[in-house]
Amino acid sequence: MDYVIDTNIFIRFFTKDSSLYQEKAKKIILMLYNGEIEAYLCESVFTEVFYVLKRLYKWSDLDIAEAVGQVLSLNGIVTEQKKLYLYAIDTYLQYNFLDIEDCIVIESAKQYKKQILSFDTDFDKVTGITRVAEVKEK
Repeated sequence: MDYVIDTNIFIRFFTKDSSLYQEKAKKIILMLYNGEIEAYLCESVFTEVFYVLKRLYKWSDLDIAEAVGQVLSLNGIVTEQKKLYLYAIDTYLQYNFLDIEDCIVIESAKQYKKQILSFDTDFDKVTGITRVAEVKEK
């Protein structure tokens, strides 16, 4: 792996709001697409792209999901959680009241076949998982 990639590369590529950085970002994305370079995508960057595009740029959930899905399909993007992130994107589109971080928690619970320990009752509206708000002493 050559790099760890930051959120701003994706934001400049998607929003095209800075001509100087947009061209550089476009070149980087193309190199990632072609597999000329590899970059590690950490979870904080994955979730921050969602946050920035939604809150600052007012993108729709569908547009964000499509854009981030494309990022995950780049040949040069490396992450241990690619499959989980793709499932989280699907959950994000299905349950529009959840943020992407909650969707990652949901998909992690499904993957590891565990309950979610949380006070957030929004989890109760999601099929296929169980939320608990307290633990029993051992």
